This record gives sequence, structure tokens and C-alpha cells, in this order.
Amino acid sequence: MDYSEGAMPFYTQLANNIKLVIKTGNHKPGEKIPSERIMSEYFNVARDTIRSTLNSLVEEKILEKKPRKGVYVAQDYIPKLPKMIVGILYINGYLDISHPMNANHIMGIQSVFDKYDYSLEFVGVDFKVDKTKLLKDIKDKKINTFISFIPEKYINDQIKKIIKDIPLVSKMEENRSAYIDFAKVISLQTEYLYKQGHRHIAFNYVPIKADWVNTIITGYRNFCEKYNLVPFEMEIINFESKLGREAIKEIVKNKDITAVIAGDDNVAMRMIKGLNDLGMSCPNDISIIGMGDFTIAEYTLPGLTTIKMPYFDVGVQLARSVIYKDNLDNLQPLFVERESVKQISPLAFTHL
Repeated sequence: MDYSEGAMPFYTQLANNIKLVIKTGNHKPGEKIPSERIMSEYFNVARDTIRSTLNSLVEEKILEKKPRKGVYVAQDYIPKLPKMIVGILYINGYLDISHPMNANHIMGIQSVFDKYDYSLEFVGVDFKVDKTKLLKDIKDKKINTFISFIPEKYINDQIKKIIKDIPLVSKMEENRSAYIDFAKVISLQTEYLYKQGHRHIAFNYVPIKADWVNTIITGYRNFCEKYNLVPFEMEIINFESKLGREAIKEIVKNKDITAVIAGDDNVAMRMIKGLNDLGMSCPNDISIIGMGDFTIAEYTLPGLTTIKMPYFDVGVQLARSVIYKDNLDNLQPLFVERESVKQISPLAFTHL
């Protein structure tokens, strides 16, 4: 070390090294740091020097001492990282910010980045990428890294080559930094309806190329096979609410159907309205279960039985993957029971 006049004192260098380790996510808020002995051996300095440095960081409220337990990164410490601009990479026409799923993803990301003075820039690409335009967007917006909202099946070699020198830290599917357990979603929906006595269950979905859609479709088909039920599948073009009203008109033509698994809460709520337009009602004529637990779901008539999806938490986890390089477990959905599903008398199914 250089101890000449004007050089940075060693204990300051040591303190800065420890701060850097914390800032880069190697030790997170609330996590215990290595002992004085280990740090003394690692930095090859006396334990007194280590102790003095740690005490100075305790005074700065970066660390905190817990009697008989050790030294921890302060629980409420927010490291001041260099300002970063994070690009949200998406395919043009495939990121509807007004949809509660995407809106909650973005709000979750922003809730973390607001603490670190990170900012977001949206970068759209077409299926046939304009390389010049994308590189210009990256340069003009001074993007440091990306969070990708593009499913892996849509990431072609051309996109990968263009962004190969910019870390693509978070993908929604392969190499996942955040992922919802969609197998559990469809299991919660189907098993609940079955226990309520429903044996003719319609199912609608948007046929997009994404693993989570395939997981849900496969789960529904496996459910029907398991209980020897006849599947009734219906594709809808997208999650526009008006399509729910059109879909229910087709579904009620099959007189056997007693319940519907809707593509999301928007579709489910429009199905309820569509039933009313036909002089029918939910759940008396058709039971409906949604997905999302959007804010309005609680206030529909009847209240919508649905699956609470951790969309906000996905955003938080994606943002944390930028800062801390976290790779956490799958995020779990929760069942929310309200009034839109009717229990059917078991006597109607004594032949099963």
C-alpha cells in the first residue's frame, strides 16, 4: 500500500473495499459478514485494523453489531450504486402497459429502482429487427443493461447478436430471474371446480408462444384425462375484454358446460356481463373462475373467484436480479374464493 503524502489511508481503502462488496450484492441488507479473523486473513492485516474499520462502518450505519452474534449489514441500508439506465426490451405491439399484469410488473421493478436512482427506458423491436435503429436506441438512451419482456421463443439470433455486449440480466422464461409457478395456477383452478361438483369445464386461452401458456394448456388436458372428462378448449385472440362476451356466447351453446376457466380476470368479468346480456347469470347458470385477482375482481357482481398472481413480486425480483444477481425460487400463486363458482349437488354425479 502507498502511504506517501496524499495517498488514501489504508483503513479508508479497506472500508471502501467492504462497501463495494456490499454494494455489488455479495452481502445483502440483514446478512452477516465474515468474522474479524477471516477478514484479517483475507486482507492480511491485523485484527485491530479490521475491528477499527468495521466500527467506522457501524458509525456510518452501514453495518450493525449484534451482541454474541457478529456483525451484519444494516437491515435498512440502501447502497448508493452508480446511476444506471435499464432498458425494458419488448416486441412492438406485445407490451400493453394498461394490462394489470404488465402494469404490476413495471410497478414492481420501479419500486426497487426508485431506491437506487435507476431509471427505465422502453425499447421496442419488431420480429424482423432493425439493427441500426436498435443500436441507435441503446446509444441515445445510454442503456447499461436490459430486462427482457420477450419470451425466449421470440429471441432470435439477430437480437442476440445485437445485444450480445449488453447484459441481458433477466428473462421471463429460460435462464429465469423471475417465474410464476403456472402449473400450480391451473391445478388450483381445475381441482377447485372439480371439488365443487363440476364435470363439464370449458377453458379458454390466448395461443401465444410462451412456456407458461403451454404449461396451463397441458395442465388442463392432464386434468381432463385424470378424471376422464371431455375437454372443451377455446382460443381467444388476446385478452381484450370484449372477447369474453363473445366467448361465452359460444360456450353456452354446449348445454352440458357448468363452469369456465377464463384466460384472465378481464375476460372473466366480461363473460359475466355476456351472461347477463343473454338473460343468464353467474354462477346460477355458469360458474366462472379467473386469473390475476385484478383490483376490480373483488367488486364484480358476483365477486370473482380467481387466482392471485404475484405480478408485482415478479417485477421486484427482476429488478433485484439487476442489482444483486438474485436467482430466487418460483413465485407462488394464491387461491381467492369469492362468489362466482356454484357448488353443484354431488347427487347429479352418482354415475361417475
